[in-house]
Amino acid sequence: MTDRPAGEDCVQLVIADLTARRELGVARYGKSLWPTDPEANLTEAYEEILDLLVYLRGELEKRKLLDAELAALRAENARLKEQWAKLLTPVEEPPDAELSVDPDDYPLF
Repeated sequence: MTDRPAGEDCVQLVIADLTARRELGVARYGKSLWPTDPEANLTEAYEEILDLLVYLRGELEKRKLLDAELAALRAENARLKEQWAKLLTPVEEPPDAELSVDPDDYPLF
């Protein structure tokens, strides 16, 4: 497939791909494809569509895996945000009168 040059629309890209494909056919087989060629064009096209279906199904399966991974990452992100929120929440200090430790119980010297 032709890389996407800036400013080209999809039709221009398909034309570039077709041109490149024609050039490949001429280089590989010494000619371009004509409707009168003895090859079974319909059978060739059908087989290409079968290949396309396999490629499309493979991409669909990849996307399912990526969607599952993305969902797991989002869940982990939410869990971590919750943990950070708890860690960043200020802890209220109890009033001095309510301290259960008497500083006299722990002399420094």
